[in-house]
Amino acid sequence: MKSYYVLGVLLVLSLLLTGCDSGNGSDEDKIESGFIGGTSGLVLRWYTPEQGYFTLLDNGNDEILLELQVENLGEADVPANKATVSLSGISSRDFNLQKNDLTQKLETDLRGMFKLNDKKRDGDQTVVSFGPIKYIPKVSTDITMPVIAEVCYPYKTSAEAVLCISEDPVDSAVCEPNGDRPVYSSGAPIQITDFTQESAGKNTFIITFTIKHAGNGEIFKSGEGCDSQDFSSQGIVNVKVGNKEDWGWNSINVNCNGNPVGEYFTQRLRFGDESTVRCTVEVTDSMVGDYVRALPIELQYDYSSSVSTTLRVQSSSGSGE
Repeated sequence: MKSYYVLGVLLVLSLLLTGCDSGNGSDEDKIESGFIGGTSGLVLRWYTPEQGYFTLLDNGNDEILLELQVENLGEADVPANKATVSLSGISSRDFNLQKNDLTQKLETDLRGMFKLNDKKRDGDQTVVSFGPIKYIPKVSTDITMPVIAEVCYPYKTSAEAVLCISEDPVDSAVCEPNGDRPVYSSGAPIQITDFTQESAGKNTFIITFTIKHAGNGEIFKSGEGCDSQDFSSQGIVNVKVGNKEDWGWNSINVNCNGNPVGEYFTQRLRFGDESTVRCTVEVTDSMVGDYVRALPIELQYDYSSSVSTTLRVQSSSGSGE
């Protein structure tokens, strides 16, 4: 029976993982993640002129486009019409625009980064244009104003932790059942880190892991957008541990914070943008042995980030610089 599990485990690890150094000295910790990794999702970049800012004449005497590049630098896909880019810092009325002209949906799919034949493939990118815009008022001297672009989009973090199933809680011949365990996260602004496992009686283990905000944006509850002022939506992620449809968890029961395996529950990130999840793992008699098992973890959330630039309105009367 042990030989069966060991062979199965080696096959799982060869498919899921390719070297890492978690520090407990076992061979499994020298295996790298199959994920590309990183801490970004959708990233905005302004297409500013050479001088680093936009310029525009006053009194409606000039018009320009405000353009941005949107690139998916993470590993989750963002479907068409699910992400929005909106502008702030300027008055739509001053530019003869409607308020809804300052918000655009991204109408194309933005596939995340992926590997093909062990080679990294870049994520999709697109261009967002606002305008042409004109500045309607007249000014007597040049003025500058900030232009802030914010992107809001649904995103996902996929992770794999490596459980150590051991009949003897102190037997580390196959794997180490107590202490730090390997965990690997996909490229995304929220990461799974610090996965640990401890024996807690016959065929029972306690696992803990940290959900860490590693990006520079803001987190909102999945499906509620990024403009919610409701505290109940801010900093919330949906968490799913295990997958009862595909992973056969009817024989390895995982219960996290009172939530059964394979079902989403909410977790708020706070105290330095981190949150700890604690789970109990119970192994039924039919699954007892000495082997490792990959445990999938998934996070879902809405995410927003922003980038700013400067718009300089010049007097067309010639009294400015």
